[in-house]
Amino acid sequence: MILFISIVYELNGIAIQWNNNQYATAYKILVSEDGSTYQEVLNITGNSHVNDVRDFTSNISARFVKFAGVAKNANYYGIREFEVYSPVNRSALKTELANTEMDEITLEALSVYQNVSATQKDIDTALQALK
Repeated sequence: MILFISIVYELNGIAIQWNNNQYATAYKILVSEDGSTYQEVLNITGNSHVNDVRDFTSNISARFVKFAGVAKNANYYGIREFEVYSPVNRSALKTELANTEMDEITLEALSVYQNVSATQKDIDTALQALK
């Protein structure tokens, strides 16, 4: 399976939600900027997670993300969702949270800060709500 992203993005991780027990026990994630030359960024063995979130060892620029199954737990791979993550800057939100009394808006911002799936837009919106 290859995920095509419309432009080159800086990426730092993936999340795969498997369909019940139809998960890969071993797989590789490869990335490419041009769709022909791929670089391996993850080589997973011994997986038993139905909700599998993995970080790359460093940020990498890519336009294509390839899932390459090596071994499976069932007769086939059942991928329900496949997500890629881009790094976000949480430092300003962290500082603002440290200087704010706990209320409903602060709790919502804290939830965004702790959410690994939060986008930069989510972070910026939470920061604006605190100010």
